[in-house]
Amino acid sequence: MYLTCSITDIENRTFRMAGVYPFHSFMKRRLCRLGYRNPMLKRDTVLGRTGEQLFGHEFHYSDIKQGKETVQTVFELEEKRREGFVTHNTLAGYIHLHWGRTPHAALNFAEACRSWTE
Repeated sequence: MYLTCSITDIENRTFRMAGVYPFHSFMKRRLCRLGYRNPMLKRDTVLGRTGEQLFGHEFHYSDIKQGKETVQTVFELEEKRREGFVTHNTLAGYIHLHWGRTPHAALNFAEACRSWTE
């Protein structure tokens, strides 16, 4: 949410955020997403290779709305919803990934970070 353009709270006040992604976050009074998720990588990323399955969950009282600008996604969820947004060298998602189920994804991420310092 921090990487979106803004966050609107439940009292309809809007606050500017980092603006990395052309999305707007907004809070809801009720839980809008809950459950375990199994995102599949649709392309190679810093987390793994195309076709690999990740694991995570959602527990959100908020949502995001995309602007007119299209942002590439790298995850596909069970219900065909696309997630895992990429811009430049940033990968952001709304799903809380579970590194314990996919320790190789955490290692891939750490290795990608390490390679940027060399």
